[in-house]
Amino acid sequence: MPYLTIRSVLLVLLVLLGACRPAEVDVEEEIADNEELRLLVEADQQDRSDPDPAAMTEEKALAQMQRDAERRARVEAMLEAGEIRTLQDYVNAALIFQHGNDSASYRKVFELSREVLKIDSTHGDARQFYAMGYDRYLLAVGKPQVYATQISFDQQQGWHIPPVDTTAVTEAERLWYTGRTLADRQAALQCIEDGGEPMACLAGAPDS
Repeated sequence: MPYLTIRSVLLVLLVLLGACRPAEVDVEEEIADNEELRLLVEADQQDRSDPDPAAMTEEKALAQMQRDAERRARVEAMLEAGEIRTLQDYVNAALIFQHGNDSASYRKVFELSREVLKIDSTHGDARQFYAMGYDRYLLAVGKPQVYATQISFDQQQGWHIPPVDTTAVTEAERLWYTGRTLADRQAALQCIEDGGEPMACLAGAPDS
């Protein structure tokens, strides 16, 4: 009988101890997208709302480049502070850096996008930013682009497709990452050369 009593006491103690343990949280805390970063993206896109890039004056271009540099500096600080946390944050940061003017900025574009694709390989924006960032990086270091995302305009050459390495990736890969093949890009350029409105001809081309 004493043995049974001691065992009963032990069982009661175990039950009480178990009841005192904190409940485990089985739902991850939801992390909100960075609101300041979202506003920086809005400002970036507002700067590029003019439907005719050819109308950009040198003064406007310099002012825009200064605002772009300020946005990149702020996003760089966010990265260093660990404030870029969600998939959308990474995509938004990539967009800011793709409007840089050097290979270091463009490298960040495809590196940030690649992190998103590791988690969600079907993320449409991340796929496009990865291809655009990689192409801009290659062109910035003096190599031909591979995904053919870049259709450029300057006063000397007008609208043109910078050099493309047609063997580095397949057309299926270009289509997967950008939604466009090299033939699609060439058709868009021909449309412009035939007198079409540039933005209409480029419709559907991701941020060329």
